[in-house]
Amino acid sequence: MKISSLFISTELPKDNELRLFCLENNIELRAESLLSFDPVEHNSVFDGEVIFFSSIRCFQYYKGDIRNKILAVYGQGTANKILKYHPELKTQFIGQETNNPETIAQELVSWLENRTVLFPLGSKSLKSISKFISKSQLEEQIVYTTQLNPKTINTVDVCVFTSPSNVESYLQVNEILKDTLYISWGKSTYKKMNDARFKNVVLLEESSNSSLIKFLKSEY
Repeated sequence: MKISSLFISTELPKDNELRLFCLENNIELRAESLLSFDPVEHNSVFDGEVIFFSSIRCFQYYKGDIRNKILAVYGQGTANKILKYHPELKTQFIGQETNNPETIAQELVSWLENRTVLFPLGSKSLKSISKFISKSQLEEQIVYTTQLNPKTINTVDVCVFTSPSNVESYLQVNEILKDTLYISWGKSTYKKMNDARFKNVVLLEESSNSSLIKFLKSEY
């Protein structure tokens, strides 16, 4: 399959590996979220030991003191972004099976033992990890709201969705195209696309730029 254009539903920095891959291979790239976000005032006092960040956005919107907390994250990508902006911080748990939230949840439960964990969340969170944590050791805080911000996406060869909410936003003003290859970033997004009867849907091996690039190379 000759790929000449690609849309992905997230912003990418200039030095991002996917952006560089597209530049090197003459692929027209549009990287843009179909969502908008607003902070939510929340109780920033947490007396427990562990804070679990499911995304870099949850980390950015959380306003509590994390200096004396044990950090746990969903995926190496989130861990790398935290380290990039805050090299003094260290994560002690990194969930690696990013396409299998239940596996990460089981590993987290075992690692936590009896410690209390806080989950900063977005308003549309599916709580795919926190729902497996015992209520006696779990705290949750909504730290930002998510609004749909639909935009028209011109016909592209490949369309990558990074969340179920982005799929929902896309469908408000766009049609499902039979000649476009749709790629899902995670199982919850894949389910949303199947429920909406998308055609030509591929689930990445893992939710990462490197996994997407690996797939694109196999198709190019």
